Amino acid sequence: MSKLKESLVKYSSGAGCAVEILLKGRQIQRVKLELSGPIAHIPSLKNSKLPGRNFINPDTLARLRVMDYVYKQGIIKTGLNVPVTFGKDEVALIVVCAKRKVSFDTDNCLATVRDWLEPSTKPVGKAKSRGWGIGIVDNDRQIRGLALYDKDIGLTLDKSIIVIQRFDKTRDRLTDFVHDVFFDISEEVERWVVN
Repeated sequence: MSKLKESLVKYSSGAGCAVEILLKGRQIQRVKLELSGPIAHIPSLKNSKLPGRNFINPDTLARLRVMDYVYKQGIIKTGLNVPVTFGKDEVALIVVCAKRKVSFDTDNCLATVRDWLEPSTKPVGKAKSRGWGIGIVDNDRQIRGLALYDKDIGLTLDKSIIVIQRFDKTRDRLTDFVHDVFFDISEEVERWVVN
């Protein structure tokens, strides 16, 4: 059995993806995904190529393919009969990463999810299939994203939570948050200005 097939079997066992979709009419407003089991630990695509080779580590590729499979099974369970895509619309993305026994970088997790949300075949260049990708967005440039550790929001999770929402539905609240938290410094704080 090849390394890829071994890894597919390993990561498939106990893997799941709960899917919640919020619709307004027939238009998708929000998609929430909960990855559980072995794939709750979203792999890092960054630096995943094997040394001296120009292809993804089979272990990482297997996890991405299992993520694809369980996502498709989750969609089937919803019974939804509309394409699950935001097309070319801008979206807000938040990823809350499951607790792990080893340290990891949330930026790498976010980059993987951004790539995974694209179609497996992008209409750029030769349009060669990567062998994974779910097509919720047409291109990851449409995504405004943030990834957090579960402990950052006071949780201990055994699953990773991914929420994708129309950016136009998020913009006002996000703008208020950014201004309130990062730019509105109270009068009680000394201000240091460096020119």
